[in-house]
Amino acid sequence: MALTWQLIRAQSWRRLLLIAASSSAATIALLIMVSLLMLPEQPAEFLFAIVYDPSTRGGAVLALVLLLVPVLGLAYQVALLGSSTRARRLAVLQIAGATPRQLRSVGAALTAVPAAAGAVVGVLGFFVLRAVIGGLRLDSTTFADETVFPSLHLIPTSVTPAPWLIAAVVLVVTGTIGLMGWAVSRSADPAVAYSRVRRTPRRPPRPWGWVPITVGLGGLWLAVAVGTDSTATMLVLVGIGAIGLLMLAPWIAYRVGTAVARRATTTSTLLGSSRVVADPRTAGRAAAPIALVGLVVGGTSLIIAQLVVYRYFEAFYVVSILLVAVLLLTALIFTAFAIAVRSVETLTEHRRPIAALAAAGTPEAEIERSLITEASIVALPSVLVGVLLGCLPLLAMTLLPDFSEAEWEYGEGRSLLAAGLLSMPVAVIAGLALTRLAVTIATKLVRPWLRTATAAGNLRTE
Repeated sequence: MALTWQLIRAQSWRRLLLIAASSSAATIALLIMVSLLMLPEQPAEFLFAIVYDPSTRGGAVLALVLLLVPVLGLAYQVALLGSSTRARRLAVLQIAGATPRQLRSVGAALTAVPAAAGAVVGVLGFFVLRAVIGGLRLDSTTFADETVFPSLHLIPTSVTPAPWLIAAVVLVVTGTIGLMGWAVSRSADPAVAYSRVRRTPRRPPRPWGWVPITVGLGGLWLAVAVGTDSTATMLVLVGIGAIGLLMLAPWIAYRVGTAVARRATTTSTLLGSSRVVADPRTAGRAAAPIALVGLVVGGTSLIIAQLVVYRYFEAFYVVSILLVAVLLLTALIFTAFAIAVRSVETLTEHRRPIAALAAAGTPEAEIERSLITEASIVALPSVLVGVLLGCLPLLAMTLLPDFSEAEWEYGEGRSLLAAGLLSMPVAVIAGLALTRLAVTIATKLVRPWLRTATAAGNLRTE
């Protein structure tokens, strides 16, 4: 126990802070979801219409579920950070007599302890947000003013999660992040930590992600075609498609990385693409959440086009779009930090060859561009696929027979189809621009580690 505590304290404060931040954000999101699910059909308080209306409340829950992906993705990347150093420490403990089970328990504790602290902070953050943007009682004197401009009353106050529910959320978040540390420690092989023997190369990733994507898209189109009004069914199908996008990221990384490496004409392009091809699964997982950002950008662009065609400029729609933008910005921030952590891992694991390149005369700016290339190879194609998958289903729905009979007779269907087609390139450009910005910012954040990696002292043989 004492040794485990010493190892926890020996971790970098940045690592502890990032794990705690991820845990805190996940706890807040889960507690808000629990509160939304506890609401009756007719809440006894004033809430923003998306939360108040049972038909749209499920969409708010799905948005929070999707937000958990980049949040927990960052925690996983932090858990992976320093895997080689951790493997050496575990090897020393194994030589000293520790069992594999004890080693995995130590690995789990390294992430579970800061996650538990972050979860407690998240509970406090939930109640602070509840006090700031919580619902109002129906007899409140400010209720009459809400028709002018809808205030952001997003978190229910008429229902409160029970203490055991709050404790369960804290345990789930702590256990999930602790399980990440356990899995990372289990995958590290202490027996080869000091060995020069290479592991057997794994098979390239397979495009199994297209299966849930096809199921989700086909199910959505079929549900609209038959006229189903089940919100739960629609949300489940969207969730299935989102899982497929996440599964597809390693395959995209491998395919695009291989194509770029074959046609590389610069040092940075060759370095970045080669690293992606060497480990496409880790590279793909780091940037996979960006595909969900593209999915939301694509779907939102067509919704905005629909609002323009029908001239719906009420405050409700404007505020709703702004809320989506806030969620997208939050997801981008967590994804950018995940990409930055992945870049730090790359610099740490390859510091000797990077130092050799610097000693041979390769400019530091060229090595930095290789990090941008490595992240862009995964992120840009992933967000492009996400945007297209977000646009096409809604666009295809305008061609359904029922829609055509009701809307094309008055010319609005034609206008909506034209607006949707025009919004697609705008959504693609916006998605690629946001992704490129996130990748660039992530790379700028790791400049101190880049300077450390290019130091001549890294050429020493351990």
